Amino acid sequence: MASYSPQSFALQGPPYHVTQCAGDIETAKRAFGRLFSRPATEGNVALGRRALFCRISDLLVEVMVPGASATTLNEFVDRFGHHFHSCAFYVEGIDGLAEHLRGQGIRIIDTDGHRITDKVPIPRFGGTGPVMFTHPADTFGMLEFKERQEDDGQPEHAPEDAVTSQDDPLGIRKFAYLSIVVTDRSAATSLWQDAFGASLLSSGTNSVLGTQSNFIRIGADPGTVIELGEPLESGVVAQEFARTQTSILFSANFVVGDLEATLEHVNSVGLGIDAHDDSLALTESSPDLGARFGFAQAGALSDVLEL
Repeated sequence: MASYSPQSFALQGPPYHVTQCAGDIETAKRAFGRLFSRPATEGNVALGRRALFCRISDLLVEVMVPGASATTLNEFVDRFGHHFHSCAFYVEGIDGLAEHLRGQGIRIIDTDGHRITDKVPIPRFGGTGPVMFTHPADTFGMLEFKERQEDDGQPEHAPEDAVTSQDDPLGIRKFAYLSIVVTDRSAATSLWQDAFGASLLSSGTNSVLGTQSNFIRIGADPGTVIELGEPLESGVVAQEFARTQTSILFSANFVVGDLEATLEHVNSVGLGIDAHDDSLALTESSPDLGARFGFAQAGALSDVLEL
């Protein structure tokens, strides 16, 4: 099995974007506006689905609403409901990464769902560079990779975030990390280390999610922090895992300046909190948003992460 070689490719952070499935484009647009106080703009209609983009701090969120012809996405919604779908990263040397992943026994597919056995193609519906996905069964959830191009900038439908933490009712300071629910955190950690050169930051119990978690970092500085959480016997994650029985992106998490004020705002817009303590809060699963979001008090997780 091929080992990780930083000479063949380089992952870049923060994530290129995260994607999720929601039920209605206009409802999602209003929900993002209420919760995040940021514009959400429709764009990039392709592959039988409509898409909505919202930039929150340094994280781009893409909301997908599948139409009748988007068979694969509809199958995803039938199984998982309105939920995070995948996370995407820019990479330098995508063909080197593809070859490396194939050597690891990881299946990679294009935007049409076809197995990639040679060079990574540019999507047929357009784009500025080649794109590929991993098979979710091989990487503890689906991952997307895109070759960064010289003309890649802020998408017209998702300009740079102009909301400051002082003006933001959520008090968001920055994107913190992604939480991925995994069936086996030790195996998942080894895969991220072998396949992507991840470094292990810390391990411990996440009492809000109800997981035993490993925190890893991937990509060039500052990279991206990812929580790989294995469900405990009870908790928010255990309830969902009992239904899905699979590894999947669970939440995107942000650092906030005042968690109590954040909770007040979340409640004021009619969105519930599934679980929280003094350091971390997790929103309920909402078909309007298509995903859960977490908010971490600045400095509260310093024993786990430098947030």
